[in-house]
Amino acid sequence: MCAPPHMYDFSLWYHTEDSHVASIIATMLEEKGYQGYVEHRDAVAGLQAISVTSEVIQSSRVSFILLSPHSLEDCWYKLVSECCLVNAIENKRAGKVIPVYVDIKEEQRPQTLQNLTSLSYNSKYFQKKLLDSLKSVMLH
Repeated sequence: MCAPPHMYDFSLWYHTEDSHVASIIATMLEEKGYQGYVEHRDAVAGLQAISVTSEVIQSSRVSFILLSPHSLEDCWYKLVSECCLVNAIENKRAGKVIPVYVDIKEEQRPQTLQNLTSLSYNSKYFQKKLLDSLKSVMLH
């Protein structure tokens, strides 16, 4: 299976309880000119969620997964994480997966995501690291 051309510079996946954080991140990226898909903002009602999710992930250069105490216990976010990982492994042209941890301790991080480069929302240099992570993918 061949990955489709990138329609989005990034996609952002998050639990509705984390909408405020997702909005801040999306604004940071979009103000720098990046085009993104922001899950709850851009989702179209009535479409099959898993099918749309898979298509968006495949057409994103970077998939940011916001992980917080809310999303860690949510089955949907486990599925989204798995979908991102499978896409990154199966499709050579596929984008990168970057977990963004919000109020999550190191020992709470999902085992399946621990080997990925990640970002901590609460770190002092979060905005710079966020922009740098997208910039590096855009160069390839």
